[in-house]
Amino acid sequence: MMSIIFSLIFLVIAAAMRRLRPAVMIAFAQSLLYAMLFLILRMEDYALIAGTALLVAGTAALMVVTSGVNKPKGGAEPGR
Repeated sequence: MMSIIFSLIFLVIAAAMRRLRPAVMIAFAQSLLYAMLFLILRMEDYALIAGTALLVAGTAALMVVTSGVNKPKGGAEPGR
């Protein structure tokens, strides 16, 4: 059932973007996320610590990716 849903989402993204590569990347990320959530739910004893570790890792990755969002290109600080 989930593979049908993933396939439909992949096809919609590929049709909307008219490019195959972003659709493949999003489908892969979605499949990876589903697999991680499935594994966390399967390990009942360690689900809380595994979920917390996953959230911390996700937050750290988001911080690294967005670290240069507000940096000006000229090297001067904003507002000066």
